[in-house]
Amino acid sequence: MENTPAPESLAQALSGLKRQFYENGGWRLIGGFMLLWVYAASLFLLVVAPYELSLVYAARDWPAVPAHVKSVELALPPFHEGQRFWQFTLTRDDTGAELVTADVRPGDFPISILGWSSTTADAQRYAPGLAVNVFVRPDGRKFFLEQGSPLLMQGVITACLALWLWTGRRIWRRRR
Repeated sequence: MENTPAPESLAQALSGLKRQFYENGGWRLIGGFMLLWVYAASLFLLVVAPYELSLVYAARDWPAVPAHVKSVELALPPFHEGQRFWQFTLTRDDTGAELVTADVRPGDFPISILGWSSTTADAQRYAPGLAVNVFVRPDGRKFFLEQGSPLLMQGVITACLALWLWTGRRIWRRRR
């Protein structure tokens, strides 16, 4: 073991750690973990996106039922403490039944960036007392406030497939 002099300052110590990080391939390790996360997420999306896309197309055939927004509130899910979601409570005009959901439209992933989220915009748009048409599945077990667009899910599927095809092509080229 070699005797190395103690660094004179914190800046020197951090500079030495930074140099060791670069010399020992630290960025490769971080990049590898990030790629692993991207590939795992793309596999998950390749399972979830087709299901969501099927809901988008199915909801186009569901009947529209008149309803009124009773309340919109932030709720805490019982399974994941700390993360809140917008919960919409509606009352059907024809039967008076109460409908509770967090899904505004099929084929939509709620995104949250620096405090702003797509669901917050939905919560502002659907104020209590507002008359809306609710798209209800014929068995009554699922419903949405909007029909949704297939473009997001089609884009997700295309991007995931493109990633895996690009990876397969690179692996195939290396083996030849």
